[in-house]
Amino acid sequence: MEKAFLILFFSIIALSSYAQSERKTAVAVMDLRGSGISAIDAKFLTDRLMIELQRTDVFDVLERDKIGEILKEQGFQQTGACDQTSCLVEAGRLLPVEKMIGGSVGKFGETFSVQVRLIDLKTAKVEKTATKDFSQKMDYLLTNGMQLIAYDLAEKNNNKKYVLVHEKIIPDSIAAKYKSSSLAAISSFIVPGSGQYYIGKYKMGSLFLISEVGLGLTAMALRAEENWTFEYMAVISCCVMHIVNTSTAVYYVKKHNENIKNKYNLGIKFRPKANGISTALSMEF
Repeated sequence: MEKAFLILFFSIIALSSYAQSERKTAVAVMDLRGSGISAIDAKFLTDRLMIELQRTDVFDVLERDKIGEILKEQGFQQTGACDQTSCLVEAGRLLPVEKMIGGSVGKFGETFSVQVRLIDLKTAKVEKTATKDFSQKMDYLLTNGMQLIAYDLAEKNNNKKYVLVHEKIIPDSIAAKYKSSSLAAISSFIVPGSGQYYIGKYKMGSLFLISEVGLGLTAMALRAEENWTFEYMAVISCCVMHIVNTSTAVYYVKKHNENIKNKYNLGIKFRPKANGISTALSMEF
């Protein structure tokens, strides 16, 4: 009986520790102060940041409407944006949260700059700062920038490393160097060696073209002589050569694209878009 009690006791402790380690941190996000952008854009970016913070599975984000309702009930008076540490701490201590998040987003020239702070309400000190600069359009700031900020803030809280996959615009001069493996395969399938010509392997392409044409002509000559055995061997050889021809073209296209990705640091995948804007997926740690 005593042994069973000890087992139960330690099991409860272990489960409690596990639950504590997996518990999300309750946070509230105040509207980002906009500089060089409209108040509507700043509010929209704040909403996206709240969504991305929730998606990290680290934070439990208090809803905007709930924040406004509680602060109004508590008589919290605010003039302008609440992005300073003192204001965030004052507001946060009226809310059912452990930490506050606030900051600013501004545009200087063609660059957007985002500065966000995570504040621990127990110590009233800044626990983590996330600062990012983006030279892309506002669209990128919304679709990728807020995710980067959210992952930056989440990293310290649970010591996890996040990998973010995102797109970046590629200059036309680089996009033009990209080759399509599908086009190489189709070309080689229709005309032997054309896939190799497409990638710039002219000698190899010529070799495949001459070899397949030669085997085809040999098979036709053997059929005319009714030499069925050798004709069959020639046809099989031609088919094997055709498979090798197509697969070789695809291999060299992939190798070429890999070299382009490594040379220009394009990351894990590169793809051209029909509207003329090319993007590459890249990884940030």
